[in-house]
Amino acid sequence: MSLILYCRSVPPVQETSEILNLPFRIVSEDFILVKEMEGVFGTFFVSEDNKQSDVQLELVIREESQRPLRNICYSLLGLTMLYYGSMETSSELNISYMAKNGSLVMKSLKNLETKESIWAPMPFYIGTGSTLAAPLFNSNRYPSHLRKYCLEENPGNMRSIFEQSKEQNCQEYSNFIKLLFLQNQDQIRQTLSSIQEHL
Repeated sequence: MSLILYCRSVPPVQETSEILNLPFRIVSEDFILVKEMEGVFGTFFVSEDNKQSDVQLELVIREESQRPLRNICYSLLGLTMLYYGSMETSSELNISYMAKNGSLVMKSLKNLETKESIWAPMPFYIGTGSTLAAPLFNSNRYPSHLRKYCLEENPGNMRSIFEQSKEQNCQEYSNFIKLLFLQNQDQIRQTLSSIQEHL
């Protein structure tokens, strides 16, 4: 029953209905980054006046933590009948493009944070025990790990069996990127809108 009755939560975010229509093309070695940016923020197109208006993106994941001590405290508050897990990250989005005067412009959006948690009711002591063990068994859920075995390497047969397949890694990494954009959309939207002034 505890496998069915669970709740995944994230801080409240509102998907804006405002669609950006910006005269440049987003490019990156990370195709998921491009796909999710277009999904969250709207469409990008290359203008007839400037067909070389490419904006290069690079995502650097700086910190990842499952916050084990805090999770254990939450589990104990649930009288050991609560499994509580979380994942928090801090990332940096590097943006570069050629301005119309020929100079290279580089911007960096720092401290882009994501927060996500999951909890489930369990029998006495099992909840806290599961919370204690979770960081050991969920190390493959770190976004950097998901990206590695989605974009950089194939997981191999044994890793696919004991962890998950390449497709599952890509799906979870895609979910992380979307969450990153949604939880930091105001800052990213403002930066994207300001780029067109320099092209």
